[in-house]
Amino acid sequence: MAGFKPWNAVLVAVVTVSVIAAIAGLGKAEIRHSAILVTDVGQGNNAKIVRLLLKKNGITDITFVEIAAPDDLEGIGMMIVGVGASTKGLGAAGLDLEQESERAANLLAAAHARSVKIVGVHIGGHPRRGEISDPLNELVMMESDTFVVWIQGNEDDFFTRLAVTKLGDNPEEGALSDQLRVVESKSDVGTELKEIIESSS
Repeated sequence: MAGFKPWNAVLVAVVTVSVIAAIAGLGKAEIRHSAILVTDVGQGNNAKIVRLLLKKNGITDITFVEIAAPDDLEGIGMMIVGVGASTKGLGAAGLDLEQESERAANLLAAAHARSVKIVGVHIGGHPRRGEISDPLNELVMMESDTFVVWIQGNEDDFFTRLAVTKLGDNPEEGALSDQLRVVESKSDVGTELKEIIESSS
């Protein structure tokens, strides 16, 4: 080809390789979203597990406040709430169940008032169900825009019934699966949360 120099071929090759490398690296880039608050209701170490799962899925630049207050919602666009009560955890935090319920209700109300998307997460299975946990589980479930639950915590369809009640009669097609996402393993919780975050960006 007239006017074509050997160094042109080298340049084209280098650019091509660089573009391919950049495209390949896109899937490996960490998702950074400091407008995400991860917090706990019930003080059962749920939020810490959520934070770990997010990290494994490349989401590291989050705001983590285990016992969050409405003021912690400043600049937040999404709040991920790990829920499930621990009497030991509540005691260590100096809270009883009534105080924790009131605190959680105030936090969730403040999130709604600020148009913060609420994503509830129940990842504790059977140990985070029952008489102590379920009032908090119900509170967070009913106030969440989306709720993710590990299947072992929903074997009695507790969260499914709450979701159906919340949606009411004649829900739109696909509304139940948007409201409640039941996953097969704990690691799937992280994958599901990543999908929710990416679809909200």
